[in-house]
Amino acid sequence: MNPGQPIKCSAEDEFERLDFAKHLASFLYLEKDEPSIVVGIEGAWGEGKTSCINLVNEVLKAKSPSPIIVEYSPWLISSLDSIIEGFFIVLAEAIGVQSKSQNANQAAQKVLKFGKMLAPIKLVPGVEPWGSLVENILNGVGGAAQAASELKNISLQSRKDDLQKNLRKINRPILIIIDDVDRLPPEHVRLVFQMIKAICDFDRMAYLIAYDPITVKKALSYDEAYDGGKYLEKIVQISYPLPRLSFTKMKQYLIKHLREVGDAG
Repeated sequence: MNPGQPIKCSAEDEFERLDFAKHLASFLYLEKDEPSIVVGIEGAWGEGKTSCINLVNEVLKAKSPSPIIVEYSPWLISSLDSIIEGFFIVLAEAIGVQSKSQNANQAAQKVLKFGKMLAPIKLVPGVEPWGSLVENILNGVGGAAQAASELKNISLQSRKDDLQKNLRKINRPILIIIDDVDRLPPEHVRLVFQMIKAICDFDRMAYLIAYDPITVKKALSYDEAYDGGKYLEKIVQISYPLPRLSFTKMKQYLIKHLREVGDAG
């Protein structure tokens, strides 16, 4: 085990956080028709959030049927406009790779089409502190002339409902993992949480989000007039600070690795 790197599995769990991971997994494994849930792991950088995520992964992969696990890293996307579309691309890829059924293939195609339709959606400053989701119809259908004839057929909610029906046919829960949200610029943080709240709350789709609460609450605050902490509470239904490390375990860990360094020298 490298002290500077997150652990990969329970065999490396020297701080006994596996029980905590099992507790989180009990909320994240959704049964048929259960509504979406967002679970947060809160902690400062270097406290072990990614290690806990890896333990949750291990617990959930042992279940039957195992969930489709999607690891989405929005901090790898440089453009604000690409965050939503990038999410659906990653989701479609995970569904297609982790489930080989015909239903999964059809669902993956629907996911891609839905993401493409959402590509023109922008954050527009308005009455709400986080802005409003609006669709650029002209870009979405290809021009004003075509827009006039097709506008009545465009419905974000109906497309979302259709995608939900296809996701149900996979008959497996889906877990979306978003680590290091606090690494994002404030406007990206706001968009990620707005995306989860407004358009990605599909049944049997759970979210596990890891972040530094101080940084994220500050990013979600708007023009110093809105409380980012209260907005975060509306999105994340269940949040847990990382379990505190016992003095005994820390002492044992330190002694062990000091001996390893001594033996190597």
